[in-house]
Amino acid sequence: MNIILKHNIEGINDFIKVFQSNTILKKADIKWLFDTKSYEKLLNLFGQNMGLTKKEEWIDLFYEAYILNLNSEGCVEKDTLRKNIIEPVIWAISNVDKSKISIYNS
Repeated sequence: MNIILKHNIEGINDFIKVFQSNTILKKADIKWLFDTKSYEKLLNLFGQNMGLTKKEEWIDLFYEAYILNLNSEGCVEKDTLRKNIIEPVIWAISNVDKSKISIYNS
């Protein structure tokens, strides 16, 4: 018996495309990420559950995480919800170069 797992990794690839850059990013680069299909879906599904439905809120959170990572600073956010978004994004950004895992995309 063969088991085949199919994953849609477009969102991961889009994240890598934005954050695996040697240039200083602007908010417009993060906006591009949230204009992609997978991040619009994140916003519509996950954002609804968290009460963060505005794209600009997510762009600001991801950009804040980017700047904190760029400056080698940790998150000092007092708001638990914001902190629980920013910290994993900082981790993902700082580990984006390690994400070269072979996954078959179908």
